[in-house]
Amino acid sequence: MSDKISSPNVYLYAFQLQKDSKGSNNPLWKHCDNILANFTDETVTPNLVFPQKSHSHRNDLLPNVLLGFNENQPIEGFVQPLQIQDSYAFCLNIGCPEDGTADKENVDLIQKFNPNQA
Repeated sequence: MSDKISSPNVYLYAFQLQKDSKGSNNPLWKHCDNILANFTDETVTPNLVFPQKSHSHRNDLLPNVLLGFNENQPIEGFVQPLQIQDSYAFCLNIGCPEDGTADKENVDLIQKFNPNQA
């Protein structure tokens, strides 16, 4: 009998001060692109939009852009780069839909969430 799991999901939240590297030169974005390379041909870095002046404490740096994951069903995900006051944030979800279509998946599927074991 093999082990089964229902709709597994992994969330990653990474933060980096913008003190030394502002804008798209911040090393966080390169790390983000490296992680995304396992799931899509698209990258975050060229699509980032940094506000010149903002009165908000939180800015979405990828407005109006939807990065799609490769046809790696049942794995799907989303990414949201943010500027939160003096820091950049990268929020990533990798997982299976919670709509019932990924019920009783083989536990080995979780290995595909981190294919390089990094």
